[in-house]
Amino acid sequence: SHIATNALVEAEEDAERDQATRAAVLEMTGLGPGQLLLQSWRAATFCPNFFLAVDHTAKWLVLSVRGTAHRDDVVTDLCAENVPFLEGVAHKGMATAAQALFERVSPYLREAFLAPAYQGYSLLLTGHSLGAGVCALVALLLQKERWVVDSGRAVECLAFATPAMVSLPLAQRCEGFVTTVVVGTDVIPRLSVTSVDHLVDDLNAACLDPEETELRMSSQQRVSAAPLQEPLYI
Repeated sequence: SHIATNALVEAEEDAERDQATRAAVLEMTGLGPGQLLLQSWRAATFCPNFFLAVDHTAKWLVLSVRGTAHRDDVVTDLCAENVPFLEGVAHKGMATAAQALFERVSPYLREAFLAPAYQGYSLLLTGHSLGAGVCALVALLLQKERWVVDSGRAVECLAFATPAMVSLPLAQRCEGFVTTVVVGTDVIPRLSVTSVDHLVDDLNAACLDPEETELRMSSQQRVSAAPLQEPLYI
């Protein structure tokens, strides 16, 4: 049927894209095919693209998570309300994605930590933007695991343009193992529900005739429409 034919064509196109993405990753990183331990090239809501690889030269297991690149990633970004996460709160979309990724990669990481071939290897998590936030949260989750603590392995996160996504106590907990790189005045690390709310306040204050602008909102209207959230940090 026409529907079945279209589905087959789409499946073939997806397979070709997956193959091309894998080839590009191997070429850019210099890794061999056997060094990719796990990968997902198709983004979904709360499931950004990622791969888990091993770098024998540096003795690193590397978990790399891609930043926003697909409409489903945008949905993850826009789920920006605070939700409970460990001993604090976090950005809902990134916390949900981090929990899903943690559950998916943990069995592979635990097996690798126990494997004689990977003795002395540490774990590096890295990502950009959405991927940076997810990696930092996965690193927080891993720090709570007994098999990670008992292994004595270093778990570090190198995050580029990390969004504001955790409450202050959780951000402070990250200081020893998460390094965030922010270039100049990049807006992403400064963007959150709270910062947008402050921007609206500033725009209202700057309006010459605030009574006639659509941006104006009374305090009562704002509280009833969207209560202020606890500020989030990188």
